Order: sequence, then C-alpha cells, then structure tokens
Amino acid sequence: MPDPADRCPCGSGATVGACCGPVVRGERAAPTAERLMRSRYTAFALGDEAHLLRSWHPSTRPAALHLVPGQRWTGLDVLATVAGELLDKEGEVEFRAHFDRRGREGVLHELSRFVRDDDGGWVYLGPVEADLG
Repeated sequence: MPDPADRCPCGSGATVGACCGPVVRGERAAPTAERLMRSRYTAFALGDEAHLLRSWHPSTRPAALHLVPGQRWTGLDVLATVAGELLDKEGEVEFRAHFDRRGREGVLHELSRFVRDDDGGWVYLGPVEADLG
C-alpha cells in the first residue's frame, strides 16, 4: 500500500488515506457503487488480489485471481453512473481503465454492475452485456 499521503490511483484527486486506501484494506465499506469500482481499480493498480476477490459477488467470483504480469494501470476515467447511491440496491458504472503492458498502451472499457450483498455492502457482480463500441 502506498503512503496514505500519496494521490490515490483512482484519479479522484484525494489522497490514498482519504479515498480508496481504507476500502482496499477492509477498514470501511464503499458508500456507493462508484466508490467500490474506484477501490477495485486501485486494487488492480496496487496488485491487491485479496480486495478484488473480497469485493466480488460470490455468484460470479472466480476461485482464484492472477493479475497480468508486467501490466501497469495508468489512469481511470469514470464515464457514467446509474443508481448505485446510498439508498440503492443496484448500480452500474461505465469506465475506461488505461494500462501499459510491456510498453504498449491499452484501454479496458466496461459497464460494470454492482449490487448490495447480504450485509448491505456493495459488491461487483460483473460486466453488463452491452456493446460499448
């Protein structure tokens, strides 16, 4: 985990300590679907497989997760959110996650679906089946 005073990888402009750090470490729950998505991006950027698995809905969660060696996450653009706020039970977040893999730039564009788990916390369900172009 980076220094809590460092800028958060999710691009919010806040520090890791005030943004995704406590969510990634499991110290507090993400209050919205977008905040969970940002914490998952941060976990990818930091190589934190435990948070990725912990924040994934059990019905779609893989048994194991292996991050791509040599892939570095370089930026996140949140394009749109639908619901996923404090009183919602479901939400969607569309984003572009930029990465560099062995000197080649790439972009992951996804419309992700999030739901509340049995304890009321947000979890990642998976991508919405859609052509994002």
